[in-house]
Amino acid sequence: MGGAGELCVICGRASSSPAAPQASVRLLQKVTYPDDEVGDRGYVKYAYNAQSQLLWTEDQATNVLENVYDTAGRETARKVTTLASGFDGAVRRLERSYDSLGRSETVVQYDAASAGSATDGVKYTYDGWGALTKFEQDRNSAVGASGSVDDYEVSY
Repeated sequence: MGGAGELCVICGRASSSPAAPQASVRLLQKVTYPDDEVGDRGYVKYAYNAQSQLLWTEDQATNVLENVYDTAGRETARKVTTLASGFDGAVRRLERSYDSLGRSETVVQYDAASAGSATDGVKYTYDGWGALTKFEQDRNSAVGASGSVDDYEVSY
């Protein structure tokens, strides 16, 4: 295991109840890759919550990406909480909001894992039938904030 040219996958079990084995699910915990030339460690680790949602990933270079979910189980943020040297940190967090029907409403990228400034954003507008009617993008801040906004109209 772990020899040159081999790929090793380690899975664990997550279950809502130890007495309910039919409810258990196998979740990927670690993937070990063959040795590389760069000197990174040779594996990626994963962690999950009780709902089997991915909480964080740690890659070969030890970058850590964390995922945040709302009570409906939708991803609301993905953030880089540990950034290894040599990686571009211009975008450290992506936040997503949803409308009352669960559709994506806004997606904004930030330059910090918490707080920070918006680096760009998009906003979706829907009609009464659920069709996308407007797509707005601001390439240097959140939509509606200072900066240039490029509006794209979709009509049916």
